[in-house]
Amino acid sequence: ECGGVVLGGSAVNQDGRSSSLTAPNGPSQQDVIASALRDGGLSAGDVMSLQMHGTGTSLGDPIEMGGLLGVLGKDASRTLVLGAIKSCVGHAECAAGAAGLMHAASTLRGELVTGVMHLRGVNPHVSTAIDANGVRGSLALPRAPHAHAVSDASTQKAAGVSSFAFQGTNSHAVV
Repeated sequence: ECGGVVLGGSAVNQDGRSSSLTAPNGPSQQDVIASALRDGGLSAGDVMSLQMHGTGTSLGDPIEMGGLLGVLGKDASRTLVLGAIKSCVGHAECAAGAAGLMHAASTLRGELVTGVMHLRGVNPHVSTAIDANGVRGSLALPRAPHAHAVSDASTQKAAGVSSFAFQGTNSHAVV
């Protein structure tokens, strides 16, 4: 526990076969998110925000979006707020996951998700999931700080953090 934020669950897996060393594997990303939720005894609907790995690439972003939608996009009863702290601090190499974890914890304590800095338009390869304004159905990709939509203090809040390595290691944590 850190400042009232608890690590709820975590998981790590390996992509297995993919088209190249740097090509992500969507089903493996879905598996790691689902495993972290199971590890924490959480459901997809408990997750209010997600710190994406989000590198802004035409290959990786659509695969990551498909992976998160496959697990977290099934619950339309809440808005899932997407973010990428990398837009504020840079890629950060090995520290990218740690930066995402710290930001997720801070968003839960303050109930505010930092917007995706410098976002001028949604990647056209994920535009079927998110429109040009950063919203589609139960997803939001804010450009400015965005408050969590929690109805009351008794509602459980959780934030997910995805981190992927170019050689195929996938990790996900839920705080």
